[in-house]
Parts: sequence; C-alpha cells; structure tokens
Amino acid sequence: MNRGVVVNRCKADLVIQPARQALALPNVRARALLQVLGVDARLMRQLDTTISDAEECLAEVLGDTPAKVLTSIPHIGVVRASNYGGAVGDIARSTGPDQVYKLSGLVPKLYESAGKRRGGLAISRMGKVEMRGRSLSSAGGFVRVIPTSATTPGG
Repeated sequence: MNRGVVVNRCKADLVIQPARQALALPNVRARALLQVLGVDARLMRQLDTTISDAEECLAEVLGDTPAKVLTSIPHIGVVRASNYGGAVGDIARSTGPDQVYKLSGLVPKLYESAGKRRGGLAISRMGKVEMRGRSLSSAGGFVRVIPTSATTPGG
C-alpha cells in the first residue's frame, strides 16, 4: 500500500523485521486458529449449499404461480420474486393491477380540500407493510445494480 511515504531499504528493514517478530504467532496458537478457520470454511460451504437448495425449492414453487413472470425482469431473482408473490397473495382475488399497486402502499398521497387536489411527494402508508417492503427491496436491487436508474428520467 502506497501512502506517499518514501523510505530507504535500510530503514524499511529496521521496521519490518521487528514487526514480523512481534506479529508472529506461536505454533500452537496458529494451529488453533487454522482449525477454527477450517471449521468456519466448512460451515460457509454448508450454508451456501443450504441456500442453493432452498432457492431450488422456491423456484419449483414459484414456477406454479403468477409471480414467476417477475423473474423475467433483469436483476429480479427467485428470492425477490417469491417474496413479492408471497406478499401479494392470491392474485386471482385482486380486481387488477391498480389494486395490487394500492396494496403495496406506494400510492402518492393526495390532498383534497374545497374541490382542489394537490399531490404530495410522500407515499401513503396504506396497504400491507410487508408488500411495501418487498417493493422497496426490489427497487433497491435495481438501484444497486443499475446506478443510472436512480437518476435517469423514466429509468
């Protein structure tokens, strides 16, 4: 790592050698830490396998639902689509897209008084909390993967 410091070779050796001795681990401690690291690595592999198995099961279930179409959207995977589909519930009970949109609670607040309507910048808090969370999570996925979508009009 270069921090803009220039040190001649002799001076560097005077610092590096004592640091190596001070930071050296005794063999017993090094072996114990390697064992812990090995156990952690095995647990990580098991966790990865378990997550993969769970995603395969989700994909199988999702394939039999209307929410499967969500996976055709770039950067929306099985887990996000399943979360969203689970929050919507039985889509056959809805009257259409407007109801699902309202269910998400992502409807702009409207203020009406004396026959005048004015929209606000905030969203309503109506609808299912978990649905709003799933919608915002999906939107966050887009922004993290496609940073221009946060600033591009219509993007």
